Formats: sequence, C-alpha cells, structure tokens
Amino acid sequence: MSADPNGGVDNTFTMSGGTIRNSYYNDSEYPHIKDNGGAVYMEQGSFLMKGGEIKNCSGVNGGAVYIKGTDATTFTMEGGTISNSIADNHGGALYLEGGSVILKGGEIKGNLAKQGNGGGVCIVGGDFEMPQSSTAVIDANSATSQNETGNGKGGGVYVSSFTTDVEVDILGGTIEDN
Repeated sequence: MSADPNGGVDNTFTMSGGTIRNSYYNDSEYPHIKDNGGAVYMEQGSFLMKGGEIKNCSGVNGGAVYIKGTDATTFTMEGGTISNSIADNHGGALYLEGGSVILKGGEIKGNLAKQGNGGGVCIVGGDFEMPQSSTAVIDANSATSQNETGNGKGGGVYVSSFTTDVEVDILGGTIEDN
C-alpha cells in the first residue's frame, strides 16, 4: 500500500495466478470480519486480475469480490476466471460500488445473485467497459428474486446509479446465456 497526496491509502491488489476457493462469509470455522465479498473485500484502490481462479465463494453482496470506493476505484480483469460463486443479494461474482469495471479478458461464469441483481457483475454508481480488443466472456450467470428465476435484473451485468451518471461501453468480448 502507498499513501496518496491527499493523505488516504491507495490499496492495490494484483492476482496473477493461484486459486481462491470455498470462502464463505458465514463459515463458522473461519469467520469473516465482513459479510460482503466471499473471497476479496476492498475499500477504494484497485484490483487487477491477470490470471488465477476465484471459485465457489459466497457473500451477502459480491459472492467472490466486493469493492466499495470512489471514482478512482477500479476492477480490471485481463485473465483468469471467477466462477460458481453466490451472493445472497447482489453481484454473484463481483459487486462494485463507485469506480469502474474494465473487462479486457478472462471469464465470469456460473455465478448467482440469489435475491437481487447482477448474477455476474453488479455495479452501483460506477462505469462498465469491455473494450474493442476484449476477449472477456460473461456466461451462464443468473439473477433471481424471491426464489423465482428471471425476476432479478441483469443475469450477466447490472449497472445502476442513484446520484451520478454512469457510462457503459461494450465494444468487444462476449455476454451470453445469462
């Protein structure tokens, strides 16, 4: 971690390989401090996923990854896989509040938002981009509501904003079968 000129902390997490798996927010053997983000919980900063795998995790919001931040906060995926994770509410694989999600590569597949939106990705008050050169795949994710399939919003990707404008740019990659 490095200090920024404004006196805050700029958190940086880079995942290039390895596996994070079977991480549950309600695990009695290994209790979590936070209920969000089954595998990764961040406030501000940036998460760069170049490779590796995050699978079979759960959280209240962000089954695998939860990031809460500012406009400068980013989640960038260049490779790797986030799969088979479950959020009790929103963001089966990834929940981002503020900032940007940039998917250049990798795969988000088979995740579930049980009682909400964004089976694959849920972004609240932030931007979403799949650039023209993107090879990213968002596949076979589900969002449900009140245990009825199809009532959640954004099986693959859900983007919303209550107070700020958001930008969605899908110029490449694949979003299918969500």
